[in-house]
Amino acid sequence: MKALLAFEAAVRLGSFINAAESLHVTPGAVSQQIKKLEEELGVMLFYREIRKLTVTETGQKYYRLILPALEQIRSAGEKIRYSAHHQLTISMPPGLAAKWFSPRMSDFVRAFPGLDLHLNATAALVSLETDNVDLAVRYCSHTQAQPGWIRLTDAPCRLFCHPDYAARFALNSPSDLTNVTLLHTTLYPYWDAWLRQHAGIEPGETPLPGGLHFDQILLAIDAAKHQQGVLIANDFLVEDELAQQTLQPLFSDLTWQPGKGFYLLRNRHSADPAMVSEVSDWLHHSFTH
Repeated sequence: MKALLAFEAAVRLGSFINAAESLHVTPGAVSQQIKKLEEELGVMLFYREIRKLTVTETGQKYYRLILPALEQIRSAGEKIRYSAHHQLTISMPPGLAAKWFSPRMSDFVRAFPGLDLHLNATAALVSLETDNVDLAVRYCSHTQAQPGWIRLTDAPCRLFCHPDYAARFALNSPSDLTNVTLLHTTLYPYWDAWLRQHAGIEPGETPLPGGLHFDQILLAIDAAKHQQGVLIANDFLVEDELAQQTLQPLFSDLTWQPGKGFYLLRNRHSADPAMVSEVSDWLHHSFTH
């Protein structure tokens, strides 16, 4: 088995040195294992030249033959490792985790008693297989969505602000927004599009007050709650603020549909596919009801 792993790593990484680093052994150990494998097979797997390692045609054929088996062995190991109890890792953006999932966590626990849940709150790209993530929720355009991704919601965006802020600046029509602070976020960078469609304001044509820019929607929501400006967001991210009346919709019939939505991605190689399926159904139902 060690010889097969050394051979696979050497082909994949292109050198004995890189293979050794990947396997946490010495280059000499990798070379010895591959030489042993060549002797057992009675064929040459690599052409060895100074500072150059080339896979022979026979080596390439052997690599293609053993790769599925090695992947199956790795997968079996992962399944055995996690089979002792139900464990699930879900990745979702921090704002969604805090503002949508957290209030529903008690319902989730009741629905899945005994589940060992790992919540990874990040908007960064993840590799479901490499990072051992079973489910991931990501915000992307509909044209970027891949087959098999489940659309959880494509609800339009609206404007929100504190009721006292709306009263103080007499926000009765979209044109009044030229007198207020606009709260910009990387998640919803739609102010130019909203103003163009609903207020007839082209970027750069009408002077606007300086805005506040946030890379986290949580900070922008908090700023809006504290009467620091007007925010673009989805309703489900400000449910608590709407219930407590620390935020209110502004021009609620004037929405913006960016052609994006929150999608659910499933790891096809999860160690517990039945649990992944059940949690997927729960997330989809919770978003749509």
